[in-house]
Amino acid sequence: MEDYLNVVVPYLPSELVSASALSNIRALSKVLPPFSLAGFESRLGTAQPVVDLLVRFPRLKLPLPQAFLAHSAWRSLHNLCQDWVQPTSELYDQLQHIWLEFDLDRPAASVPIPCLFLSLSDTVQDARSLVKLAHRLPEHTISASIAANLTRCAHALPTNARIEHLGAMLSRPNQAIRVVVSGIRLQQIPEYLTKIGWHDSTNRLTALISNLLEQVDSVAILDLDVGEQILPKIGIECFNRQPSPHPRQQQFLDYLVGQELCTPEKQAAIAQWTGLSQNIPQNDAAPTNLMWGDLFLRGKAHSIFWRSVSHIKLSYQPEQPLDAKAYLAFGHNWFDASVPLSA
Repeated sequence: MEDYLNVVVPYLPSELVSASALSNIRALSKVLPPFSLAGFESRLGTAQPVVDLLVRFPRLKLPLPQAFLAHSAWRSLHNLCQDWVQPTSELYDQLQHIWLEFDLDRPAASVPIPCLFLSLSDTVQDARSLVKLAHRLPEHTISASIAANLTRCAHALPTNARIEHLGAMLSRPNQAIRVVVSGIRLQQIPEYLTKIGWHDSTNRLTALISNLLEQVDSVAILDLDVGEQILPKIGIECFNRQPSPHPRQQQFLDYLVGQELCTPEKQAAIAQWTGLSQNIPQNDAAPTNLMWGDLFLRGKAHSIFWRSVSHIKLSYQPEQPLDAKAYLAFGHNWFDASVPLSA
């Protein structure tokens, strides 16, 4: 992963990542294999430039360092992947991807423990399959109460929404299951939360959603932590993908700055992130794992590293201040050489 970071890190402004945070990222990248899709999580409301790293695990038998396999969480993940790559296994059809998130607010340990997210296929929509998959999450025990809450989350879904990810926050003390609901409309969120037993003593969520409807797409992603009860902190992932005559992403960031959820410096830094950079095979910094693909496709495809702002997440908890994070995606693809590139 180190070679990939060398390509994109020059475009990561110092307002978003400090020298110490970058040192933590580089140390982690030295022990990780390359991933074609990854991203940074950046906290927007603080001047402290701390970022976390996310990577999408491919459906491959990736070689892991022996030191990793000495840890039970990594062994469980390794066994999960061993099943996932087998076409005859249930997991083969049930999981699209596996995502790992590494918290980097402190120097990476010699064996870094990630948060794990299972990306579910469309075939996993019934509550029974959901609970069964939850039992495969490493280092987690699914009690009868947790299973009942997961079932309630599945049964209460609007017809246009689905549970897209199940997460295990292995690097954190909280043993709740992260449930990620995609396709839900912003105005459907309060009713859905009420149905699953979530409570808001302040009733501020409705006002927040009314404000968001003026700033972002109406379809969002909702993050929940499901334990013996539905925990109070939720996340609303906001997107600006729909065509608009106005630059809505900039408008949304203006709103966040006005609400003191984003510093002006980080707002400006985010605007510098998006773009393309061409991988030059002859360049000493070019990732070695792409060499054969670049040679085979020479003249037929552009070898491109791309950077984009995926979304902005607002974390809401009754009686607590709002918090905003930006998710800065990057990855590598080969693009048809007959199509002109635009940075």
